[in-house]
Amino acid sequence: ASQQQLHFNMLRALIFAVCIVAARAECNSCTSDTRIACISDTKFQFCLGNRPVAPINSCPVGLYCSHELSICQQNSTLTACRDCGRCSVARSFACLGPRAYALCLGSSSPSILRSSCSPDYVCNINLSNICGKATTTSATCSSDIETTTLAP
Repeated sequence: ASQQQLHFNMLRALIFAVCIVAARAECNSCTSDTRIACISDTKFQFCLGNRPVAPINSCPVGLYCSHELSICQQNSTLTACRDCGRCSVARSFACLGPRAYALCLGSSSPSILRSSCSPDYVCNINLSNICGKATTTSATCSSDIETTTLAP
């Protein structure tokens, strides 16, 4: 009976973990609860018709954009955007800072080949051209990350 109980408890824990991951919102996606979309770790837009609309709003210094009912949270683990330092879906590049990026060269990890966007441009993981005008695009990373802490 104890072996069955162990399997049951493990199954419950697995289901709970899957539910948490499924409930976790992502960058640039509108939520039905808050009707906002986090567009970086500290910036958000309100949603209209399930689409983010201007203007871009910022959380106060030291707070992170989350999809909790209180949008800006002090706890960084609630951050909705976790794309800073991660390779794009196409595995072509990863943003390492507001303007800095690294090529991924088809890998899931950023390479040592690094560059930065031109002045007045920012790195955004959702762009095919890597950099977009800062006036119309939000940076994936709000600050430069240490190269030793890149996510796999």
